[in-house]
Amino acid sequence: MMASQQADSLRRVLDRVFESRAYDWVPDRDPWAWLRRAWSAFVLWLHDLEQANPLGFRLLAYGAVLVLLLIVGHAIWILVRTVRAGPHASNTVTGTDERARDAAWYRQAAHDLAGAGRFREAMEADFQALLLALEERAVLRVQASTTPAEYARQVRLSPDASAAFTATVNRLYGYLFARWPCGPDEYATWQPTTDPDRYAPAH
Repeated sequence: MMASQQADSLRRVLDRVFESRAYDWVPDRDPWAWLRRAWSAFVLWLHDLEQANPLGFRLLAYGAVLVLLLIVGHAIWILVRTVRAGPHASNTVTGTDERARDAAWYRQAAHDLAGAGRFREAMEADFQALLLALEERAVLRVQASTTPAEYARQVRLSPDASAAFTATVNRLYGYLFARWPCGPDEYATWQPTTDPDRYAPAH
């Protein structure tokens, strides 16, 4: 009888102990578990793809690098445009007073920059002049946050003119971001590519 009472007392004590939260053995909910599972599945899929289709894996890797470069180029373009749109932008480019920044203004800025040996900046000014001239001809709309690559997708031109415009955008990226050699000869061959009549002749 005594042993039975002791056993009941011990059981009640143990029940109270194991009812405490310290002995709650239900696993905690992890809100990021699904993300880790998805990442593990993606890594496993990449490994299987590399084993089963090496060419497809390389093409996927090159595509990912290209997308990353476009994102970085987009960020750099917006940063440069933002900095140059500051309160002293007009003085740093031409040293003249404030005036309307139309295509002619940017052409003059490009001329001044090229004369100072700043050919990459001159190319950028030339391209901006081209954009404004094409906007006047209603084939695109100029916006500060739009990148050259986005203009190439949005411009309303014939297929041949659109391909030529895209080639000019690619050259601009090469000179500004890929740091292609850029001197007087390169600038001389660049200038005809920013003639608006090459893409949308005036009527």
